[in-house]
Amino acid sequence: MAVATSSLRTHCLSPSRARTPIDAAIGPARYAKMFPELQAFEADEAFLYAIGRAGGRRLVLRYGRYLFLTPVRMDRAEVFFTRHGAKIVIAARFIDGLRQLNGVIAGVTAMPWRRFLTYNAIGAALWVGLWTTLGYLAGNHIVAVYDTVHRYQWYALAALTACAAGYAAVHVSRRRRAARPQ
Repeated sequence: MAVATSSLRTHCLSPSRARTPIDAAIGPARYAKMFPELQAFEADEAFLYAIGRAGGRRLVLRYGRYLFLTPVRMDRAEVFFTRHGAKIVIAARFIDGLRQLNGVIAGVTAMPWRRFLTYNAIGAALWVGLWTTLGYLAGNHIVAVYDTVHRYQWYALAALTACAAGYAAVHVSRRRRAARPQ
């Protein structure tokens, strides 16, 4: 594995090993094609986008109650996605659950296909790049990193839960204050 990785880095990423300037420019693209995430996102997301575009809103309104998605919430989500769609498509690659529903949401809100495809590709490239870089940087220390993460996971989860509870309390408090008659 080390030989294959070394060879891949040497021949695909190193501009000094490139025979021509075109080889130097295409090198990283050849490297990116190796990742299944970058190859598979197009077909998967295209299918989900088509579902969202063809019957998404109707299906969401019909079966959304099982997921606590009311028509009012759907309208608010559509307004939010229309305003921040590109950022959401990119960020969705990093959030499990939203990553899978990304195409459906974009289809329901009628985001243009090319725009969705562009931002989804950017998000997939960032996602693959992040995890590849983290794996590369961890290198031989992956066992130590895993042990440290495992040791402190409950503290991190408690801190995250406390932050989420604090945020929710502030949000509820502001809503109640705004709803109170003057």
